[in-house]
Amino acid sequence: MAARRGDIQLLQSLLHNGASLDARDQHGLTALHAAAFKRHKEVVDLLLELGANLEWQDNDGHVPLHLAVEGGSLETVKTLIYNGANVNAKSKRGATPLYMAKAIGCDEISEFLVYKGAS
Repeated sequence: MAARRGDIQLLQSLLHNGASLDARDQHGLTALHAAAFKRHKEVVDLLLELGANLEWQDNDGHVPLHLAVEGGSLETVKTLIYNGANVNAKSKRGATPLYMAKAIGCDEISEFLVYKGAS
């Protein structure tokens, strides 16, 4: 996936030639999930600008915000939230972004999520 590698030019070319923003891999990940996890903020920005869905869930129920938290990128977390991501989204096992941030020791992300209303 171009988004996973952070190859914005290839991604633009693929989308221009008809690739779907909603295409998923075998784990249910969209380009937005992959870019969020891999900390490719510029790719995340492009995908959001083109209308990528913030609330698509992967096979485990994770939305892109969960994966941005897991990837440890505060900037990507902020971008997703400022574009309307649900700070209290729950995975199939009930994990919220805040729970995940605390579990992996991302204090700065945890504090920001609480500031934005996460519980």
